[in-house]
Amino acid sequence: MTIAQAESRGVDWRVELERDALLPGQVAKGKLHLEVSKDIEARGLVAALIATEQWQYRQRRGSGKNARTVTVTDHEELRKVPVLLLGPTNLRAGEVRDFDIELPVPPLGPASLNATVSALSWELEVKLDVPNGMDSAIVVPIRVLQPTALLRAGVVRVGQFALFEAADAATEGARGTLELDPVPLCVGKPFTGRLTIETDKPQKLQEIRVEIRLKVTSTVPSGLEEEVTAWAG
Repeated sequence: MTIAQAESRGVDWRVELERDALLPGQVAKGKLHLEVSKDIEARGLVAALIATEQWQYRQRRGSGKNARTVTVTDHEELRKVPVLLLGPTNLRAGEVRDFDIELPVPPLGPASLNATVSALSWELEVKLDVPNGMDSAIVVPIRVLQPTALLRAGVVRVGQFALFEAADAATEGARGTLELDPVPLCVGKPFTGRLTIETDKPQKLQEIRVEIRLKVTSTVPSGLEEEVTAWAG
């Protein structure tokens, strides 16, 4: 369970989510508790799942000797799934309200991604929509996972051998096989593996290291790339 609390413009908020790691196509469930310290007239109480995409790219600025290349970071609200919890209402100082929250997670996500050159973040926003004034709100970061069914169905493009239970490789003087279980790997779940190496002659090694890496690319003109190590052992 995830619990978040905040004070915002005369309202003490408390959100309890059954889980902060959500799956596309399922329903995010939780409870909302609010205590009001001043009179508030609101058009409604709205909960929303919001996805924001961020990306980086190189841009040439200036001309001649003053020209330079800079890194630009842009972002855009990619998806918003709002649910009305309460219609127009007047809340009085000292009033306490409790609500059940149920929000559908979009069937295709997209999944959360935490990187620098390209990222996708999700959050739960619950707010009182105040006309001609500043809204009172609480924002809770959440994660949307990537269902393995979408990977197997080819909806999401994956790298070579990503869905293979074993993969072979060879280099000068050595050959190897790497096996993983399960395939594909699931976020937050354990996995096991076996590495088999055959060499043509004795080798002096400092260590044998296994890493799970993500290659992240900003798919815009002049977009940047990076490699993120998610796990090493």
